[in-house]
Amino acid sequence: MPAARFLGVWVGGILATLTLIAAFNILVDPHGEFGTLLVLPDDSDINSRALKVALMRRAPEPPEALILGNSRSMQLSPTTVRALTGLRTFNASTAAGSTFDLLAFTRLALDQPRPVRTLIVGLDTFMLHPTGPMPELRRFPLVRYLPETETPLVAHLGRAARTTSISTAWLSAEQLYYLRRPRPRNFAFDLDGRIQYLPYDQWVEEGKWWSPLPFALDSVLEQYRVNFNADPEPTPQASAALKRWLGEAERARLDVFIFLPPLHSFLRTALERESRYREHLAAYHRCLQGLQGRYHFRFYDLSSVDRFGGDDRWFIDGTHMIGPNNDLVLRTILKDVHAGLHLAIR
Repeated sequence: MPAARFLGVWVGGILATLTLIAAFNILVDPHGEFGTLLVLPDDSDINSRALKVALMRRAPEPPEALILGNSRSMQLSPTTVRALTGLRTFNASTAAGSTFDLLAFTRLALDQPRPVRTLIVGLDTFMLHPTGPMPELRRFPLVRYLPETETPLVAHLGRAARTTSISTAWLSAEQLYYLRRPRPRNFAFDLDGRIQYLPYDQWVEEGKWWSPLPFALDSVLEQYRVNFNADPEPTPQASAALKRWLGEAERARLDVFIFLPPLHSFLRTALERESRYREHLAAYHRCLQGLQGRYHFRFYDLSSVDRFGGDDRWFIDGTHMIGPNNDLVLRTILKDVHAGLHLAIR
């Protein structure tokens, strides 16, 4: 076979293979980048952003209120928010969320036919420390709402690379495999975006939950001791994203409620003794106090359970709430809101 013909056959074979891979990945859409919605995206932590977007798109009507934050806000109940405010609510909190997530998801919600009206945000201290968005935020459709961090050309090239990759095809195959089979997970997501901890939520309902999981407090203490010994000052990039988000929320006349999520008392006391936790809190409060003079939002420091009538029993690991603590936080934040009324906080 002549060399030119051989090269043509070889190149044609590669292109045909890439085309088939791309068609398969677009159809299954495991990263939720094309909005086919034939199969929900993977619900693992790393893809929680894609899943939240897909669930929002599948909702019969767009949400009027969003719950935002990182994993510490993922079990806040949209049902409770609706009971307190009358607003259709969706929990768009994501694993390792940051101020870049706040910006992207708020812009997404404002781009709906009926834009969102209220934002309830669990703003963790660590959400002020990233220097850029998580890799999952650089995927479609969320990357469209962060043009400051990713140019459209780079974003489209990245999507093309993912669409033709074997790793994406493997994830697509996994999605189809588990379509009718139970996937081994210790969590699941409701249609309104709230996470369920399996089987822990059932234990709570049955009255069998009495305290954080064994060894969980020590494990989290080890991790947080490292985190809270880092530089406590917010990064310029995260601060800029926070200011941009607050500015856009104000221009859209959104009602914004921000709270600092709580820690288990044992964990908080240990961190005060063994890390720069107090410095982190001080830097966090300086940041928020500086912004309160420029933007309209309500802020609640709920860093300990005594501030909202909570109980140290209702934690999974010292940082993630379970059971009554979640509703107590929402009731504290929304106590002056009357169901069905748009908030007048300006």
